[in-house]
Formats: sequence, structure tokens, C-alpha cells
Amino acid sequence: MDLISLGKPGKFVQHFLHNGTMISIIAPGKSLNKTIPIFKQRLIGFLNRHGYSALIDKFGIDNNIVIYTTKSRSMLGFLTQVKLNSEYHCMETPENYEINYDYLEDLYLDFPLKDMKDKKNYIWAYRYMDNLINKNENY
Repeated sequence: MDLISLGKPGKFVQHFLHNGTMISIIAPGKSLNKTIPIFKQRLIGFLNRHGYSALIDKFGIDNNIVIYTTKSRSMLGFLTQVKLNSEYHCMETPENYEINYDYLEDLYLDFPLKDMKDKKNYIWAYRYMDNLINKNENY
């Protein structure tokens, strides 16, 4: 989870990165207590939007959300890149337009990430998700 400024006074979003699938969910708000319910709604919307609705039950949305920290340089680098990219896109949005959080989430679905199992390769979040759908695995 990372707090991202929208480039407007008092406007922030929380970036949630799901550990098992590497999908990014953007939830507006600064307070974690207020963004968790929004996160859950946006996660369901994300899964439906990308054809992964069969996985909704496997995400344990009704359970408590657990937030982890990492020391992985690769992961920290990815989170920094997402933060900078999101801030850029939000600052480029004119004042009278709503920020398209779906667009930001969709961008990060196709970002290459270091494969934590095979450090020589890269993986994309949509490939994780496709593998889960095809194999019907739990994570």
C-alpha cells in the first residue's frame, strides 16, 4: 500500500498491490480506515472488468485486509514507479475532470515485474491472473 498525491491540495489515493497476483487497485482517500471499503468495491469492479469474476471468492474480500511491508528492491522500485506514474497522470488531469482510476489500474496490469520465483524473468499481473483462471488455483 502506498499513499499517492493527486497533485491537488488535500487529494490522495491509496495504491494497493495484491501480493499473490501483483494487481494494483487504486482507492481514493488518505485514511486507511476509509479507503478499505472503497478498495473492496474497486477490487470487485477490477475483477469483473477484466473477466476474472470467477476469482472474486478466492480474494477473501469479506476477511480482514492484511498489509505487508517489503525489503525487496525490485518491489520497492515497482511501487516507486507506480507512484511517480500515477502522480504524473493525476497532475495531467484538468481540474474539472474526474481522475480515471480504472485507467490507472489497467496500466499497471500490463507493467513488467521481476518474477520472484525466477529472478531472471519478468512477469505481468495479467499473466498471474490468467494462470489462476486457467488452473483454478488458490493463492
